[in-house]
Amino acid sequence: GGAPRAIAPASEAGNGLKTAGFVLGGVGVAGVAVGAVTGILTLGKKSTVTAHCTATACDRVGFDAESAGKGLSTISTLTFLVGGAALAAGVTLILVSGRRRAPTTVAPLALPGGSGLLLGGSF
Repeated sequence: GGAPRAIAPASEAGNGLKTAGFVLGGVGVAGVAVGAVTGILTLGKKSTVTAHCTATACDRVGFDAESAGKGLSTISTLTFLVGGAALAAGVTLILVSGRRRAPTTVAPLALPGGSGLLLGGSF
């Protein structure tokens, strides 16, 4: 017949996006937490450097703290960036997966001099 029929969107795709969003969001939260902890540790190393170094030289404790602080600072920066990006991507996927789409409509179309298909829906 000529009645349009609706094709329901696959709900599994939306659920997959939402699941991926929660996974990415969890990775993001963990990354930001690691960034915060290593940032705090970096500040601790900085106070040790201040106590054990002068403008031109450090004792062994100050030198070790400076070296460790540089590594912790790099880890902190990278995990904040990666964690923030993962968190943003996760939230985006969760928000996108929650949108409900209208079903797509497919119907035969008869016109003078020809025929075709009528497609309708939202994208």
